[in-house]
Amino acid sequence: MDRQKKLPRSKKVRRIEKFLEYCVGKDVLNVGMGGYIDDADQTEAWKNSGLENTLHFRAVKVSNRVTGIDINQHALDSMARICPGEYICANVMEHTFGDKVSEKYDVILFGEVLEHLDSFSSALTNLRHALKEDGIIVISTPNAFAIDRFFKMFFSYEAVHLEHTCYFSYLTLKRLMQMNKLGIQDFFYHQEHRKNYKNLMHRMSDTFLNVWSTIFPQFSEGLIITVRRA
Repeated sequence: MDRQKKLPRSKKVRRIEKFLEYCVGKDVLNVGMGGYIDDADQTEAWKNSGLENTLHFRAVKVSNRVTGIDINQHALDSMARICPGEYICANVMEHTFGDKVSEKYDVILFGEVLEHLDSFSSALTNLRHALKEDGIIVISTPNAFAIDRFFKMFFSYEAVHLEHTCYFSYLTLKRLMQMNKLGIQDFFYHQEHRKNYKNLMHRMSDTFLNVWSTIFPQFSEGLIITVRRA
């Protein structure tokens, strides 16, 4: 067995809570803070789901200051109504990103965004330029090896968001970061605990997934890494 492919030891965490730990007292840039790219109905559902529970709203409470960025102006306007602050409509993959985001930040949050992109290098380059010299980028993305993906495939069902372009594992993330002059500092798995269930089967499934991912965290639903300039 190739030892280079042995995964580092890590633990399972709650995604939003872990992100917030890095935000305390910091100047934060939250990239891709909400909404959907192509689905107006889903964006409306996101808006009505309780924005007070979102990462952005909670980060504002613990950070020195937070700037929110999204390509969805409707999502920005919705959040600004309940959480006043600085919001910028920008595409992290475009060369004009640096013109719109001229300041440097201690922490950049990049949660559940990477898997939506088609140009990773341009996005990561833009984020690196917006980072202070000793700053960090906190990235989360779905885990290619999440156990529920395998179970659902037995029923010819692919458990993937329709706006996603790819799957990531720890090693593919590590390689992508190396190619973009970034180095991984921290690594975690995350599995969310739902509060609302559609039915008993949904509750039983969620309970099983949480128990399984506690025993075998490498099968959790998502990955979290923090990276710095290499």
